Amino acid sequence: MKTKLLLLFLFIIIKLNAQQKIYDFTSNPNSFLKFNNSLFFEASSENTGFEIWKSDGTPESTAILQFMNASNGSNAKRILNTGSAILNGKLFFIAKDDKSNGEIWKTDGINETVKITDFLRGRVEKLTTVGNSIFFLM
Repeated sequence: MKTKLLLLFLFIIIKLNAQQKIYDFTSNPNSFLKFNNSLFFEASSENTGFEIWKSDGTPESTAILQFMNASNGSNAKRILNTGSAILNGKLFFIAKDDKSNGEIWKTDGINETVKITDFLRGRVEKLTTVGNSIFFLM
């Protein structure tokens, strides 16, 4: 009985020590979304406002997807997990930049992140995929 308890205790200690801090955020990361073997989420750091981040779980791969709001204000609308859609290997999401209060962007999660609308001015709230189209709610 003592051997079983000792093994259980050692397993718990090893399991707790296996966690690793991957980045110092000044906010609690939120709105998690898995896409193309990466985790996308919203968070802020000491030098940025809220931005969309990407990580595979290692410190080396954890970084801002793309700086969209150079004014260091709040970028993400905290709806990455409900205000996003995936179509044809692309992630479509809503984010602010220095020129708008919220437009639709797309990314492949690896190389390219681009704004695809320039007329919504923050009026879009939710994206959804239907067949081969993306629809949004204003």
